[in-house]
Amino acid sequence: GAITSTAGGTSSFANGISLTAGCFQTVSGTCAGIGTIDGTGSANRAAFFTDADTLSFDDNFVWDDPNQRLGLGTTSPDTRLEVVQTSSGATADQLYLTNEASATSTAARLVFRALDVTNAPTSTAAITGILGQNYGAGTSSLALSTLRSGLLTEALRITDAGRLGIGTTTPSQLLSVAGSGYLTGGLGIGISTTTAGVLETTSNALIGNLLRVAGAGTSTVAGHLA
Repeated sequence: GAITSTAGGTSSFANGISLTAGCFQTVSGTCAGIGTIDGTGSANRAAFFTDADTLSFDDNFVWDDPNQRLGLGTTSPDTRLEVVQTSSGATADQLYLTNEASATSTAARLVFRALDVTNAPTSTAAITGILGQNYGAGTSSLALSTLRSGLLTEALRITDAGRLGIGTTTPSQLLSVAGSGYLTGGLGIGISTTTAGVLETTSNALIGNLLRVAGAGTSTVAGHLA
């Protein structure tokens, strides 16, 4: 049978209601309060469903609630997010940042942020992996950007050929600098030097313009000038 109430008050059942079949139907026609959840949990462990109605946990999936830290592969995360995987003597992939597209120049970026004077989030720096060639022997570049005049601007790039460009996105040599350079030590070409302010080379020095000697001492030429 059925219980039908047209009163405007509240009905009470001192000993509860046991349903052997069917359900309580809401005004929308759906069943309310059906099903049960089984399984177990543990303190400081993130809970998850292993099927539709079973909760479980794993010692390698940890939520440190007092410190608001999440740990994957560790029971004691030291930061907001810590990912641990042990691979002695080898490199372990810990995290993937994926852009699921394949066109040339597709990129995935890790962005660092802080708050500006209005407490609005501001991107302060970024590391970007850029797809170069997307077929055959694929290529890529890695770029480092910093905040300049209010915009994230690329400052440094490493190409697939191992070339480092500072101030340029297309370095033509192993080191390409678009702009001036300042060295507090020496510069050795084909030779190692630690003498500050000294330029040393093991071969010819080709000067495309004037050679200026600003020192007050005496210059010595062991060979000849041409």
